Amino acid sequence: MRLKLIVHTVQCMTMIVAASPSALADNASASAARSRVGQLIAELGSDEFAVREAATDQLAHIGLPAFSALAGAAHHPDRDVRKRAEHVLGLIRQHDHERRLEAFLSGKDDGEEYPLPGWSRFRKSYGDEAAARALFVDMQRADPELLRALEENPRLATETLGQRGAAAQPTMQSAQQRRSLGQVAAALFIASQDDVELPTQTLAALYNQCFQTQIRDALTTGSRRDIPRKMLATIVSHSDGTAAYQSMHLAMEFKLPEGIIAASRILKSHETTPSAPMAHFALMTIAALGDASHLPLVETTKLMQDTTQVGQFQESGTTYVIQLRDVALVAAIVLSKQNISDYFDVPRNQPLSNPQMIFLNPRLIGFASDEQRDAVIAKWKAYKAGQRAIP
Repeated sequence: MRLKLIVHTVQCMTMIVAASPSALADNASASAARSRVGQLIAELGSDEFAVREAATDQLAHIGLPAFSALAGAAHHPDRDVRKRAEHVLGLIRQHDHERRLEAFLSGKDDGEEYPLPGWSRFRKSYGDEAAARALFVDMQRADPELLRALEENPRLATETLGQRGAAAQPTMQSAQQRRSLGQVAAALFIASQDDVELPTQTLAALYNQCFQTQIRDALTTGSRRDIPRKMLATIVSHSDGTAAYQSMHLAMEFKLPEGIIAASRILKSHETTPSAPMAHFALMTIAALGDASHLPLVETTKLMQDTTQVGQFQESGTTYVIQLRDVALVAAIVLSKQNISDYFDVPRNQPLSNPQMIFLNPRLIGFASDEQRDAVIAKWKAYKAGQRAIP
């Protein structure tokens, strides 16, 4: 028994001796690295500027291995040490974030272990394809703070986006000129979330950014327009009240059929809370973006009989008046793919491709008398009767 114990002890000692050189080397290396980082942090508070600068550069070069020690140094009693430690921490975070973004783009990221803020939401809505990842990286680079806010708390994201809009108001033009697709896409992404509700003023500022030349081009002809357009369409479809007016305008500008959803909501609310100007614009939106299947939205009895005046124009002593029922009638004519000139006396060289040139023009769709209006309404009724007669 004693012999066995001696043999076992010798074997264990042999294993320890065999393992000791590398283990001791690793421990020594780690100890030396910690000692080196500690020395460099101490040098951040050196009286000599060159020493402080050199220590800062070396710590930034060491990177993540120095992160924990630098985090502690950020609370150092010496103000210079604190300031430089925080600066280096920022550099390390930025470098690590960029490294992760590059890995993310290549599809080699460890996303489940270290997810980028907002990615799980984004992927759920827009997929995991290369184009989606590329846009998400642009968003991360342009406004990581906003995406972190969403990850932490949707209300915080709402407040952050609101502050951005308020800050941009005094210098809106110069701020817009600096907006990138990544910045606007990040804001659109936040605004499109079901659990984020933006004030009208914030939404208006965001819509204004979409009309910036660079962003408008990206949303209409750019090779990466699909996802930002989907974001914008989601926002438009959710809009209501005052925000719906701008949403409908945006939908017509970018040809987003979701504008019909917002317009339908406006017409529905008009039944209980009349607003002729909003209903006027909603009818124009449906005519611009819809087709014959949307005729029931504009042919309601309430709209076709609403005599509220929404426009007026005077020419050569003659006054032309647009009533809301006239707008509903014209919307029905447009949706049924008929020729406006078959119903109205269209002035020479009058452009008819732009809905606003039709629906906001009293000289074109306004009437100088009820007799003229009745004649056009009778012609429309005859057309409808003929349609119903077709088997």
